[in-house]
Amino acid sequence: MSPKPAIVLVHGSYHTPQVYASFLSALQAEGFETYCPQLPVSAPENLTPDPSNPTYDYDVKDFQSHPTQDQDAERIKTLLAHLIKEQGKEVLLLAHSSGGWTTHEAALPSFQKPTRAKEGKQGGIIGWFGISAFLIQPGESVWSTFAAAASSSSDAEEQETAKTWFAYHPSSNLTTIVEPEYWFFHDIPASEAEKWSKTLTACPQLQTPLTNDAYPTLPGAYVVCEEDRVLLPDYQIGMIKGAEARGGRKIVQYRVKGGHEAFLSKAGDIVDAVVDFIWKCT
Repeated sequence: MSPKPAIVLVHGSYHTPQVYASFLSALQAEGFETYCPQLPVSAPENLTPDPSNPTYDYDVKDFQSHPTQDQDAERIKTLLAHLIKEQGKEVLLLAHSSGGWTTHEAALPSFQKPTRAKEGKQGGIIGWFGISAFLIQPGESVWSTFAAAASSSSDAEEQETAKTWFAYHPSSNLTTIVEPEYWFFHDIPASEAEKWSKTLTACPQLQTPLTNDAYPTLPGAYVVCEEDRVLLPDYQIGMIKGAEARGGRKIVQYRVKGGHEAFLSKAGDIVDAVVDFIWKCT
């Protein structure tokens, strides 16, 4: 049998890799080599003058410019070049939340397994897998996609809810999560929710448009997190349908009774789904 693909987890905004450690360990227990690099857009040192004592209410003019998502994509491209072009490995891209944008921006044709196979080269991206992830259309951004999804809801309460999970800091031009224990970590024990809430950072407005279109060329899968209070299930399903229409290919769907951070509360179910999807890709 050929070696199992490496898994590159592309984390969401507000996050650092430490919150994914137990989930990555579960994937490693299945024999997968895993990677989850810290992305610039949520790195504490890029968002606050003193990461050891973070504050997000400061005058942005007195601070370095905030990172943008294209810098996140460059970080993933660098890793993919190492794994694929230098080592000839197959790779599954695993996207969480706004990491969906970064995943698709980084999945260039030159990294994709079908393209490399035609050129007689080994390795390449075998597919992408989203966990409550943003599926962005080319030319759109995370910001524009979320705004459109919220405004399209016919439920006024849902529209209002979509606006209340983050706070805007006008002086620094950043957002932070309000009551993350409720919005992000409601489906894990309170002590764990408190611990992980303290690891969250801040987020600039994610307005970088997607320029790469991997939907038509790569197999895709998606875990719909049915108890997500941030990216509501209807939004997730709507983005899946849009991506299917764009790419002309079916996206494999899985479902879990978990929130936005279901990789914590339903890690076993998601690992099983990842393994199942990889078998479908190989």
